[in-house]
Amino acid sequence: KEIVFCLKDEELDQLETLLFLERGTYKRIDYLEKQKNELLSNCNPSDTESNKLKHADSLTGRRWKKSRQMWRKKICMWFYYVIDGFHLDREAVWVAMSFIDRYIEIKQFESTKFKLIALTSLFLAVKLIDPSETIFAETLVALSNGSFQKENVFEMELNILQTLQWLIHPPTPATAMYYFYPLFPKWDNFSEPLKNQIIQLSKYLIELSTCHHQFIGERPSTIAFSSILISFDSAKLSQTMPTEHAQFLQNAINVSHINHLSHEVIRVTSELLGIYRISEQRSGNILCTA
Repeated sequence: KEIVFCLKDEELDQLETLLFLERGTYKRIDYLEKQKNELLSNCNPSDTESNKLKHADSLTGRRWKKSRQMWRKKICMWFYYVIDGFHLDREAVWVAMSFIDRYIEIKQFESTKFKLIALTSLFLAVKLIDPSETIFAETLVALSNGSFQKENVFEMELNILQTLQWLIHPPTPATAMYYFYPLFPKWDNFSEPLKNQIIQLSKYLIELSTCHHQFIGERPSTIAFSSILISFDSAKLSQTMPTEHAQFLQNAINVSHINHLSHEVIRVTSELLGIYRISEQRSGNILCTA
């Protein structure tokens, strides 16, 4: 089918680069699932398969799927409080959580170090997202209630950089999102209120995904695309502009190979929609989704 959209050639190249990086260099895995499998491998070889599963359920269910998932969500929500308090770019939270997730996947550390790892990840993310703004190391020390000193922040920053092999510019859903909008024919002709409605809901859905563990292993482009699908549906574009909506879906396939009928997109869209509905019941605040 004919491709009708507003993306420039250089933007198409940038989107292609983003898709390449998320599949390779910056590919993330669900490290909680990885740790579950490690627990299974540590079972007694003489155990029956049912005993292995029981062992995994008892340990992983309590130790990882609850406690680990909860502290990850809490630190993510707290990051948004901090970012908003300093009037910084909220995209820094996604980048910081990417650092944390990839660091934990690679590195073994004592639980007492987690607060330092988390705050330093945010410190580094803010500097990368907006070099003109920053959170001073002294501020992090104050936020930690004196749990560490600023020298510890600088030491951990180097540790994180080395552990991640200086791969500190991950593709983000927020970036991917802005490449997908122009794939909708006549996007530039949308009224500003309608554009703002769609963009704000998409950003909100991306922020919800940032704090929930089930999206750790999902590609940023998939999260972005799923967020946009929900936002377009909320604006009833498939009903009011069915031809253009169908063209958008085809454009996405042609340009990014992302298919709205794929299991990946259907799964992520369904999970995002479920979390969104819960958040709406709890006042619609990202910090009220626990």
